[in-house]
Amino acid sequence: MSHPSVEPTTSSTTTHATPPNVFVCSKILIKATRTTAVSICSVEDLTDVWDDIFHGNKITLWCNGLKDSDKKRNKRVKGVCYDHDFDSSTEDGEPHKKTRKAEIRDDKVEKNIQKLKDNYGTLFTPMQYRIWSEMIISSLHSSFDEPPKTSMFHRVGSTCQSSKKDAISTTSTISSPGKLADVCTRCYQQLSELSNLRSNGVVSDVEFEEEKNAIMATLKTLNN
Repeated sequence: MSHPSVEPTTSSTTTHATPPNVFVCSKILIKATRTTAVSICSVEDLTDVWDDIFHGNKITLWCNGLKDSDKKRNKRVKGVCYDHDFDSSTEDGEPHKKTRKAEIRDDKVEKNIQKLKDNYGTLFTPMQYRIWSEMIISSLHSSFDEPPKTSMFHRVGSTCQSSKKDAISTTSTISSPGKLADVCTRCYQQLSELSNLRSNGVVSDVEFEEEKNAIMATLKTLNN
């Protein structure tokens, strides 16, 4: 769908053009003159367009939808953000809070969690079930029968549902220096994994803080 032509503007003092801030969504912006049509795919291209307008050239701008083969352009290219989650149907130009793709993923996560709960009941915490499900969807783990071989599923002294008292009672019997060092190492591994999970969006900030506090409570009892 063509937009109205952009009329040129001139200035007697300025010698070059500076384009305004522009957000490029999941459409390829096209510049057209009387004889040519050029795709605008970078900030440099956009600057050239603005220069054309500034120097008195009359051009027409419109958007074309991306072809299927162009879906890989859903990334930053030369400083321009291509966002395939952008919905041009919204009146204010803002993307929906949750895309269809995200909804489908959430459904898969919930189905996997239910399947895991059917197998294990309350053996694992809700967060562990969700991590397990996310890892299966992300092809980081493939089994519904065996938990991932990560320290998050081999808790030391506490889980996100454990209290500080539970952590103290679990670790108070550790007396061997070798075992103490091993438990400390595993706690630090869990903290590192927990941080990565939050960075990847697998656990929320609230879940991160709860689990971190439980692990830190365990470390505190080990150092006393």
